[in-house]
Amino acid sequence: MNREYHRWYSERLHRDMELLVFGHSGEPVLLLPTSKGRFFQAEDFGLIGAIADREV
Repeated sequence: MNREYHRWYSERLHRDMELLVFGHSGEPVLLLPTSKGRFFQAEDFGLIGAIADREV
């Protein structure tokens, strides 16, 4: 499965913003971390692996 890391600096928030993109096709799904979680939390908890076979 394709995995891309993206990072940029937000002028409005005055901090780096990070996100991961998985796959390259199929239905888009947006996963947000918990209030104290990091951008990689869904991957660490195994949520990405659980839906990996649904990629078209």
